[in-house]
Amino acid sequence: MNPYPPEKKSAIHPPQRTDITPGKEEAKVEPAKKSDDLDILELYKMPVDYTLELPDEIRIIVRPKKKGFAAVLDGVGRFFSQGIGRPVKTILREIKKKSYTDIEIVFADNEDAQAVYWSFFEGQKCLLIWPD
Repeated sequence: MNPYPPEKKSAIHPPQRTDITPGKEEAKVEPAKKSDDLDILELYKMPVDYTLELPDEIRIIVRPKKKGFAAVLDGVGRFFSQGIGRPVKTILREIKKKSYTDIEIVFADNEDAQAVYWSFFEGQKCLLIWPD
């Protein structure tokens, strides 16, 4: 088992950071506001739907389990993407003799999905071990 460093994290709404560069003039912020929010990337600021791209054409798609009417819409979208799109992608990749791996992880809780995004950094070597 070899560790794979995530090469890229992509999300529709990635967390935003303020650029803090030593020697660069800082924006004037009121002291009360500055102490309340230091723009530290907290868990609640992390996205819940995202993709981790690893070497060797490995993609990990992370998303939370949808509830209610959103689950119905999600099911229809997944039917087209997985039922039609994935087989077409597999055939085209086979013609080009390129393999790929898509791993989809669905979490019951949003915080679990956010914790995975918060834990992985681009270039950090990691091992994924599925519990028994």
